[in-house]
Amino acid sequence: MKYIKDLCFMIKYIISLKPVVLLVYPIKIILNVIRPLIFVIFPKLIIDELTNGGDIKYLTTLVCIMAITTMILNLSYNIIGTIWSHYYNLLVSLADIQHLCTNVYCDYQKIEDSKFLDLQQKVKSNIHPTDYLYFISFFIENVIQVVLYGYLIIRLHFILLLGILLLSIFNYLLGHFMNQENYNYNHNLAPISRRINYFFKIATDHIYGKDIRINQMNHLIKDKFSTASEQGISLTKVHHKKITFLNILGMILSFLGDCFVYIMIILSYLANKISLGTFSMYLTIIPNFMEYLKEVLHSADEFQFWAKNIDLLKEYQAVLTDKQKEEKETRTLSDYSIEFQHVSFQYPNSDKYVLQDIHFKLNQGESLAIVGVNGAGKSTLIKLLCKLYEPTKGKILIGGVDIRSISKEQYTKILGVLLQDYKLFAFPIIENIVLNQEEERERLDRAIDLGMLKEKIQRLPNRENTTLYKEFDDNGIELSGGELQKIALARTIYKKADIYLFDEANSALDSLAEHQFYQNIKDISKGKTAIYISHRLACARYCDKIAVFEKGKLIEFGTHTELMEQETFYQSLFEKQASGYLQVGEEYGNTAN
Repeated sequence: MKYIKDLCFMIKYIISLKPVVLLVYPIKIILNVIRPLIFVIFPKLIIDELTNGGDIKYLTTLVCIMAITTMILNLSYNIIGTIWSHYYNLLVSLADIQHLCTNVYCDYQKIEDSKFLDLQQKVKSNIHPTDYLYFISFFIENVIQVVLYGYLIIRLHFILLLGILLLSIFNYLLGHFMNQENYNYNHNLAPISRRINYFFKIATDHIYGKDIRINQMNHLIKDKFSTASEQGISLTKVHHKKITFLNILGMILSFLGDCFVYIMIILSYLANKISLGTFSMYLTIIPNFMEYLKEVLHSADEFQFWAKNIDLLKEYQAVLTDKQKEEKETRTLSDYSIEFQHVSFQYPNSDKYVLQDIHFKLNQGESLAIVGVNGAGKSTLIKLLCKLYEPTKGKILIGGVDIRSISKEQYTKILGVLLQDYKLFAFPIIENIVLNQEEERERLDRAIDLGMLKEKIQRLPNRENTTLYKEFDDNGIELSGGELQKIALARTIYKKADIYLFDEANSALDSLAEHQFYQNIKDISKGKTAIYISHRLACARYCDKIAVFEKGKLIEFGTHTELMEQETFYQSLFEKQASGYLQVGEEYGNTAN
């Protein structure tokens, strides 16, 4: 029953990719069953006719029919084979696209989960829908052949059939061990392959290239790659030893089987139980029958192998959880206040709380600066607000509505986010700004202007159509960190959001650009709810409220004036940072004098 359910699942999966491919396999099965019979039946008839004197007309007719039938079947098989090859490649491409979509649409926390990444590697390496179809069609062909040839063999001698069955069972057990060994090998190799692929990726990625060379990390990466490779080689070495032993044992069994078969057929011929043509026919039938029977028995293991892999595929597809698949109502939001109601959070597979009992409210149109030392939980709070993760405890409300009840499509439209670890793509600058939105010239010009990109873009040969990086365009450009951050800022501005979240959005900007940055974001977020995270506490003076975090807890909340008038952690941070700027200024002044 499990195998039938798996078959139905895979058929539905293939139909979702390319249903027409299912029409090819029944034709392929029919051709593969008929073709061998031609070379069994006609040679028997020809040999028997020759031993009985040989009617030249009858012999000529037999040869012509055999030649014409063989030609038609081979031609048909080649045509079907070409069609099958086309659909094989097509299905592989469509499956790859589906893997990509699963990754793009899955919860963010999944792509930070090593267990999910290992699962992804196993699915991509071991599960191809065309291979499953090939296995099923091959199984059906073998069952039909076993029934046909088994009937012919039992008519000759029951003992012969019984001996073949016993030898086939031994071969089946041998194949069982081989399949189990192959599955364990692939299972254990998947995490090692992922590490090896990672080292290849960073070795050829220009983003990592500068750090690798400047910090002389090439030896470190080489050593880590070598360690992973040695683990893979060691695993493969043990695997090959086991497989070699099992293959040798299989060859011995095949030799004994051949001896038994030839002895039984020869004895039957010598006893005048069969004709010379029938003798010849059985010499062809019995090896084929043994091979087909072996494949049918091995299919039991193959079904188990595919059952495990299909379970992996189901688990992988279940990444698009019911929560993600459900169509949530489009909520009417007129109030964009933000409220954290006793929110606590711990990352998956961790028992440590990164945020603990966070409770505050930011009214619509107000701005909030979140400050604190590294590791205080500031960026995690932004991830929760972006719905990249869900709170472990508590609720986050937008306009009094729990954000978990808002569809992702609607929710992401109200957010304008510039993350600390933002990423730009090897696309033209304009595509990096507009992304998948409608292109509006006036809106684009405003984003470029407020993003402080206007002068830079005017100097580029293709202006905003200039491609970033050189992955796909030899004329692509490499920009400084500050310039890249300005493009990310322009992208955030272009979105025209209702809530703005800036996580270290000015970290790569110089002091002059930073001052202009504050003026510009104050302009774009006017009347909008905005949250800023920055180690530079000057941003706090631009905000209506300040939240101070320490070790995952909200320890202070108020305005800049309120917090500076008291002996607070914020006051201490602010004064230390301010004194640092003054000290640098004095030292610079003394040096200049």
